Amino acid sequence: MNHLSNPSYSPNRLINKVQEMMRIQSDLQLAIAISVDRTTIAKIRKKKVPVGASMLLRLHDLTGLPAKELQKWMRVEA
Repeated sequence: MNHLSNPSYSPNRLINKVQEMMRIQSDLQLAIAISVDRTTIAKIRKKKVPVGASMLLRLHDLTGLPAKELQKWMRVEA
């Protein structure tokens, strides 16, 4: 099973927590802050594309949090 179909994988949780932490109110504002197209955020939310290393690096640069911590935010605890 790849992680996109894994029920414990929640990229929405990661995006929501980053937005909350950085007081960013929309996906468009987040996309601008990390220099990606807003459709990239939409595709990640819909699990059409994974949160890759470059995205984690961009989120790290924005938040200052380690990539490992950001990865943890994508997991839904059972």
